[in-house]
Formats: sequence, C-alpha cells, structure tokens
Amino acid sequence: MKKILLLIISAVCAFSCANENSTEPVCNYSVILQQGFTSGTESLSANVSINTGTEVFTQTAEFPLTAVFEALPCGRAVVDVSSPGFCTVRYKIVLTENSSVSTKIQLLPDGGENAAILKGKLQTPDLLSVSENIKVIISPVDSIEKFIEGGEIYDVYIENFSRKEVFSNLGEYEITLPATTSGIKYAVNADGFFYENTALELKTDTITLFSGKTSVKNLVYSK
Repeated sequence: MKKILLLIISAVCAFSCANENSTEPVCNYSVILQQGFTSGTESLSANVSINTGTEVFTQTAEFPLTAVFEALPCGRAVVDVSSPGFCTVRYKIVLTENSSVSTKIQLLPDGGENAAILKGKLQTPDLLSVSENIKVIISPVDSIEKFIEGGEIYDVYIENFSRKEVFSNLGEYEITLPATTSGIKYAVNADGFFYENTALELKTDTITLFSGKTSVKNLVYSK
C-alpha cells in the first residue's frame, strides 16, 4: 500500500513539474507608426490592439509612435491601429514562433490640416461651367500595401482609403481626402450628361494629392 501511495505522489509531482517547465511558443512584435504629414506630431498618440483569438493586448503608442509587445502567443492575429483624425488601419498577421517581427505603418490623415483638399470645375467642351449637379468619383490609384510593410501580413484594410463620390454644386466640387507628404495618387472621373442634345463623357484623369495642400483639377467633357 505504501508503494502504491509513493507511486501516486511521484506521478503527481512529475506532472506538476512538467507543467511548470513547459512554455507555449511566443514571439515579440513591434508596430512602428510613421508620420506622412507635418503638423501636430508632438501631441500625437495612437491605440494599438492585437487580438490573438484568445486574448487581446493593447497599448497606447506615444510620439514617436512605437508599440512593443513582448511574449505574444504565436499564430494568426488581428491588429487594429487608431488615432483621432487618421484613418483606422486593420490587418491580419501570422506571428511566427520565437521571432521578433516589426511592421511599419504610415498613418493617413483623414481630416483637418494634415489631409488634402481636392476641388475643381466641370466644364463643357467649350469650357463653360456645367450647370448641373453631377456625381464626381475619386478612387485611390496607389496600392494599399504602399503604406504598410513588415511581417506576414494579409487582408489589409484602411478606413476611408477607398472610392469616394461627391456631387458637384452647379459644376463645382470639393472633397477632403487622405494624403501624405510624399503624395497619394488618385483617379478622378464624373458621370456624363447631355449638352446641346449630345451625350458628353469624361476621360478618367489622375492627380497626386499632398498632405495639408489644396489641389485643383478641372474636368473638361468631350463630345
């Protein structure tokens, strides 16, 4: 009986010690937020959240905006980066066992003095102002991957970095768009209309917008 009791105690101790010494695979992960704008950087902060599926890790990154996460569980995770006045970024990443990975993200101003303003006129073939309210379509040409790099990233989403529509006011339009100091390229077009019993259409044009700048793009219809 004593031998059986000793065996049971030994087994329990062995199991307990094994649990104490066992470790789950982990990795270190850094999010480096870069500023593609000029104003208000000193007071800037951003919330960085990492959801591993079983646990959520959060940090507030202060200027110069680096969030460091140590000993994260390995595997797939969803990362969210948000800051007032900037486009929220969400992406998925694979965190590899026993590695140190970093991702660089360029924050895109979504309004205020750091965003870009695009405005212009819609004109007939004889350069008269269009008197109708017409839908203007603006779409980013630059790839979303231009603003995020580093690590096994997939399924990237940047809020408001997408196709936008605005109606002109008697042929004049204006819209605020995300931009950076190095510039973001956009395609600009507008719906067609009838002028002097002729259907007019626009050829898609492009323009590069810069952070904190106002750009003018007049769109001229052709017969």
